[in-house]
Amino acid sequence: MTGPVRQDGTYLLGANYVRVNDFIKEKREEGLIVVITSMWNDVCLHTNDLLAPERGILQPHQWTGFNYRYLWRDSRDDYNELIDRLTRERYIPKFQYTLRRPDGTLGRYETDYYLVDDYLNVPVRIGVSNVNAWELISEPLAS
Repeated sequence: MTGPVRQDGTYLLGANYVRVNDFIKEKREEGLIVVITSMWNDVCLHTNDLLAPERGILQPHQWTGFNYRYLWRDSRDDYNELIDRLTRERYIPKFQYTLRRPDGTLGRYETDYYLVDDYLNVPVRIGVSNVNAWELISEPLAS
């Protein structure tokens, strides 16, 4: 028996808890980071073990319950674009954005985002990233 074949971002349309968990497992087996964040309040509901501290400062288990909105404080345009596009398109491949990391440094990231209407009774965005799809960026010089 084989599962559904994913051809694009529509794989998670109408997904239930079981399909989302299968997706998490598949992506982990592919060596990809998976982060699930509430669309209601930007609180992290899941992070797999591949999100290394080099990329995000915290240990993977420390992200669960963390409010990501704080990290978008210097990149509200990126955040607004993400939410607007994800609500409209439901899948965004290779979205590039900047976050203020928990230690205060800036990072540039690339993530595929999926919108799921009901994961544990909450609409969520699922971010899937290559472990190396990020870089530290320099602060602009004050004049």
